[in-house]
Amino acid sequence: MAILGNSCTPILTGESARRFLEAKEKADRLPLGDLPEDFFAEFDSFQEKSKKFEAELRKKHSEKVRRDEAGDIQSEG
Repeated sequence: MAILGNSCTPILTGESARRFLEAKEKADRLPLGDLPEDFFAEFDSFQEKSKKFEAELRKKHSEKVRRDEAGDIQSEG
């Protein structure tokens, strides 16, 4: 392992390095394809759904905490 910036990076040697370089050369020879116009729209919609879901979970959690805290205060009195 080598430290590169703030992360550890594996160092390939011997057979692993040779296989990696062959795979890289093979990938570099493949023709570049153009992405469809709305290719990233699907990712954006997934990210938006994820953010909405997270907001709902946070809201439910905060409501539950408020109910639990209100119950604790009432039971103490």
